[in-house]
Amino acid sequence: MSTSSFIYCHGLPGSAAELELFGGPDLEGASVVCLERLQAGRDHLDWQDRLLAAFDAARANLDRPTVRLVAFSLGTMSALHIAAKRPDAIEAVDVISAAAPLELGDFLPRMAGKAVFQAAATSPGALRRLGHGQSLINAIAPSFLLKVMFAGAAASEQALLADADFRAAVRDGLTASLGRGRAAYEDELRTYVRPWSQILSSVGCPVTLWHGDADGWAPLDMAYALAKALPSGAAVTEIAGAGHFDALKRALPAILRQG
Repeated sequence: MSTSSFIYCHGLPGSAAELELFGGPDLEGASVVCLERLQAGRDHLDWQDRLLAAFDAARANLDRPTVRLVAFSLGTMSALHIAAKRPDAIEAVDVISAAAPLELGDFLPRMAGKAVFQAAATSPGALRRLGHGQSLINAIAPSFLLKVMFAGAAASEQALLADADFRAAVRDGLTASLGRGRAAYEDELRTYVRPWSQILSSVGCPVTLWHGDADGWAPLDMAYALAKALPSGAAVTEIAGAGHFDALKRALPAILRQG
């Protein structure tokens, strides 16, 4: 059984359904909560202040003075900002399928979600229009949206898509991000595409990166660029044959057991 308390930073689009699906039996008896980054009620705050308020609320629900952060995909930015700004509260950070700062390399042309990131970088209106279109498709033809999203995914990821529970978890994340949490979702995307690597110099806790070598959403070299940019480096664990989401499926239970 885990001896640590964990706070999980989901991907974007994403939700706590990722944790519930892939945490499996290791969630039983474990002290794990999901960070509610898309929750309304803190709209008057900027992205970082909203993030830290969400973290402080999540930490209050746990029974230990320090926690381990686990981040998936675009949850990377959140976890590393928390580690930098709340150093006394963080034991370690595990990042799965890391979405590193874009300024660390020429990643964008090889990222499956490049259209979304380009819209976020272009203008708020462009991102709003794209999000509105995705929201409509998600409501009318969710299976079609999933098909488009995973069109270029690794073979191992296509196999995941055949699982009804996986499809339901992805749809839950889409609904959370494109529905009730859309304003926070778009704000975080706009924050992600701007330079934020300066925060890395303040991350002092141990960081471990878990990454599939067949990831088409976040290229593997993102993990190595992020490891190089961290002041104390980071251990990179390559997961052979894994894409983006199946790296989460394989790494998350291992992390919870290690804790």
